[in-house]
Amino acid sequence: MPIKSHQQGTTTIVQVEGRLDTANYAAFEAEAAALLNNGSTAYIFDCAALSYVSSAGLRTMLVLRKRLHAAGLPLRLCQLQPAVLQVFEISGFTNIFEIRATLEDALR
Repeated sequence: MPIKSHQQGTTTIVQVEGRLDTANYAAFEAEAAALLNNGSTAYIFDCAALSYVSSAGLRTMLVLRKRLHAAGLPLRLCQLQPAVLQVFEISGFTNIFEIRATLEDALR
């Protein structure tokens, strides 16, 4: 899962696509972690094209959130598909992550 990202002002927007599972979580975590030192003041993971997330994917998201939180930087998720949102709800991650319906909402 190669990561696509772009800057909007001082915010890094990361497009998360396909499946985030045991087959690719380590590569995703390494690529995303490399972006965390780019000088941005906020990070948004746009999950519009994320079709599936496993427990390994959830763990990766949590690790990245903890790194950013420790640095005092926000991580927002947006545009989660219903099945992915359901996994976040069942796992209790909706109480941990700042989740927005749209990219525009996440940018505010």
